[in-house]
Parts: sequence; C-alpha cells; structure tokens
Amino acid sequence: MIIRQTLVVLTALLSASACALAQTFSVGNLTYSVTDKTAGEVDVSSCESYESEIDVPATVSHGGISYKVTGIGITAFSVKSSLRRIGLPEGIRHIGEEAFAYCSQLTSMSLPASVESIGSKAFSGCLMLSRVSMGSGVRSIGSGAFMDCRSLLSAVPAGVRIIEAATFGGCSSLREVSLPEGLAIIDDLAFRECGSLSSISLPGSLTYIGDEAFASCGSLTRISLPARLMSIGDKAFSGCVSLSSIVLPDSLISIGDGAFEKCRSISSITMPSGTTSIGSEAFKYCMNLGNVVIGEGVTSIGDRAFRVCTSLRQITVGATEPPAVGADAFFGVSRRTAVLVPSASLDAYRQAAVWREFNIRPM
Repeated sequence: MIIRQTLVVLTALLSASACALAQTFSVGNLTYSVTDKTAGEVDVSSCESYESEIDVPATVSHGGISYKVTGIGITAFSVKSSLRRIGLPEGIRHIGEEAFAYCSQLTSMSLPASVESIGSKAFSGCLMLSRVSMGSGVRSIGSGAFMDCRSLLSAVPAGVRIIEAATFGGCSSLREVSLPEGLAIIDDLAFRECGSLSSISLPGSLTYIGDEAFASCGSLTRISLPARLMSIGDKAFSGCVSLSSIVLPDSLISIGDGAFEKCRSISSITMPSGTTSIGSEAFKYCMNLGNVVIGEGVTSIGDRAFRVCTSLRQITVGATEPPAVGADAFFGVSRRTAVLVPSASLDAYRQAAVWREFNIRPM
C-alpha cells in the first residue's frame, strides 16, 4: 500500500511538472508558451489570426504576471498565406524552426538587433520575401533557413561562422551576398540554384566550401577564393556555365568530384602546388578549357576528370613523378595536346600509362 501511494504521489508530481513546463496561454490571437517561469519569458507558439499585418508585443500579461516575449516558436506562423507584414519587438532572441515557413505573401522582414539565432527552414518557401534585415548579433542560421525564397534579393548574415546546408538554396533572385570575416564554412547546397548571383566575395577566413554549395549558379561569372581555403567539395561549382575566371589558392589541398563540371566558360585553370588530388569528373565538360597547370603536389587525377574538354591544347604538370590517372580522365581530349613536364622526368612520363599517349615536352 505504501509503495502504491508513493507511486501515485510521484506520478502526480511528474504530471504537475510537465504541465508547468508546457504552460501555455492565449492573449488575443496569439498563443504563448512559458519558456522560463523564473525569468518571466515566453515564446509565441501559434497564431490564430488571418490578418495581413501582425505586431508581436514585447510583453504580455496573464494571470497577473507580466512576461517578456523572447522567441518565436517552432512553426508559430507557418503557412499563414495571408500574412504580408509582421513586426517583431526588441528582446526577441531566437526564431524557431519553420517559424514563418511558407508564408507565401510575406514581403519583407526586419529582425530586431537582439536576435541571436534563426532556426532551420525558418523562412523557407516564403516566395514573396525580397528583403531581410538582420543585425550582427545573429550567430546561427539553421539549414534551409531561406531555402526557396525566390524573391530574395540580398542577404547580409553579418555575425555567422557557418552558412549551414541549403541556407539560401533555390533563392533564384538573389543578387548580392555579403559574407562576414570570421566565416569558416559554407556547407552543402548553401547557394545551390541561386541563378541571379553573378559574383560573390568570400572572406579570408573561409576554409571549406561544401558539396554543391554553388551548383547551378548560372549567372556566376567570377569568384575570388580566399588564401586559407583548403577544400572544395563535390560538385561545388557544377553547372556554373558563366564562370570564366577562378583562381585556386595555394592553401587548397583537394578538389572534389565534379567540382567544376560543366563550367563551360572557364578557359584556363592552375592547380597550386599544395593540391594533392583532383576528384573524379572535376572538370568534365569544361569545353572551353584550353590550358591547365597541374601543381607539383598532385599525385592522382580522378576518373573522367577532364572528360570531353575538347579545347584542351596544353597541360603543364609540375610533379616529377607522373600522377596516377583514372579511367577516361582525358576522354575526348586530343592526343596531340602538348604535355609540359620537368625535363628530368621526360622518360618517366613517356613510359607512364595514359601520359605516354600525349605529346610530352620539357617545360
């Protein structure tokens, strides 16, 4: 009996605690969740309004207690198709996952300076969102936060250290991006299919560009890669058909599979001495590529790396030992193409598989 009574009491206490943690209340058309009872803080957790304009208050009272509104909760305003404008007060610190997702009529957003984080897919699918103002206090922007915001013209994520996966993917009107010094990583798909992006300045702190980060950015004509960049991911610039100028930094170690595939406007490329590998299909279908310099550190060239680079007329290879060449790496490249190698290595190249098929000459 005592054990049973104890269990009943414990169950009641746990239930009471759960209710306290999940305490919600409504004022007007907004529902709030208490996130910190001691500090008197709440998030907006849902909205029942179908008005086109909504202003979130800085404070709200319930049961004789005044609460500070410090966050917008997960899916709080998602799929509000009539919402055109929302005002957020100073004091908001975080925007939750999918908080405004698919608000298809939302045209602009001014985030207060107090905002520190924006959750995953927070504004994804906001098709009319053309401008977002965010302060330097923003330290974290979740994956897909602005994905498929097809009207977004510019983005200034001033304080972030990582552009997460697909953050701006599918922002087809995006023309201007200002990336802050201190940014270290541009993750997978971050700017994929940003078809209006013609140029972008990358900060000197950047070390990694992820898979498909700028894939299918068809208007991108030039990009300056920073001196600390160590890795370019698979298909990072694949399908950037207008990209005509790119300089690879000395810090670059690896070029991923398909990294520059179908970049048909590139006419020349120089691999720095620190680069050790060229990925499979890295420059496949770069049909305007006429001159390639392969640095002395490269030890392997992946399968189909230069497949159908039909304009290739000169290859300069700095390595004294012929790099290993993958299957069909030079398929479609004329065997009359001149390959310039160190004088002391002429015999090695003239005997090496694949290389011996070309016109081997001393540098």
